[in-house]
Amino acid sequence: MSHFDIMRSSNGTNYTSLATVAARNTPVANVYTTTDLSPVKGNNFYRIAIVDKDGKKASSETLKMNFNIIAAEIFAFKNGNDVRVNVANLDKGNYAVRLMNAQGQQVYAGTIIHNGGNTSHTLNIKTTLVPAVYHLTLLTNDSRLSSSLIIR
Repeated sequence: MSHFDIMRSSNGTNYTSLATVAARNTPVANVYTTTDLSPVKGNNFYRIAIVDKDGKKASSETLKMNFNIIAAEIFAFKNGNDVRVNVANLDKGNYAVRLMNAQGQQVYAGTIIHNGGNTSHTLNIKTTLVPAVYHLTLLTNDSRLSSSLIIR
């Protein structure tokens, strides 16, 4: 045996090489490892091409892994007269923002245009936020994220 080609596909049809690992060719069992440092979001299909010294190839079974399971997070805090919203692992999109007081009254409504990933957004709150617990929600058609905001 010559080497192993570790292959990845996002659609299960078109594969590209992630890594090539040399075969050890010893009489005992060997353990080989490699890490995909940048999997695509969603389904990733992996297989190993086993390459003989004469160039003949055989492929392993395909393993499907889904990398959509990273949860988006938001954290809100008061910054002067504004409210800062830190977001992590959030998909690109337009998000409706609602800030409600403990009585369920809306004290802010707006939109965040998010480019994806991790960043901060500033909400310019026109009313004075008195000491209390507030509830911040980011909404799209298919998701809802919430965070509490405590003003002391």
